[in-house]
Amino acid sequence: MSVLTQATTTCIYATIKQAQTNSGEFVNLPGLSFELPPHNAEFSAALVTLCVPNSYSNGNNNPGTSFNLDLNGISVASGSYTSGMQTDNGRKPFTLVVKVQLQAQTTFLQAQWATVRGGPSIIDSFCSLSALLCK
Repeated sequence: MSVLTQATTTCIYATIKQAQTNSGEFVNLPGLSFELPPHNAEFSAALVTLCVPNSYSNGNNNPGTSFNLDLNGISVASGSYTSGMQTDNGRKPFTLVVKVQLQAQTTFLQAQWATVRGGPSIIDSFCSLSALLCK
């Protein structure tokens, strides 16, 4: 996790370059998590972005991947992609953006993912989870 602060903008982010799952249920994306601070006079919300520009899924039944953003055990946003072809391992860009309200206490944000229709989902290049703190 890294924190970048400039003037009145604060960005919290985490990056990874490799992961794989065979799970059909949401599992944590290792390394794509961090704590969001409690709300204060300067910040009351966070604009959260999950950017997975180059993942792919293998399989023989229109494979795909689902993504989820979990905030203290509650899903705040989710989405997915699937292939339009029966067998495909082409790369699919995916971005998920959501504004969340900061809480009275520190909260934990975790990116999650799952396969769609059984094939493995693979990340073998840069992806990130970031949060811009805002009013």
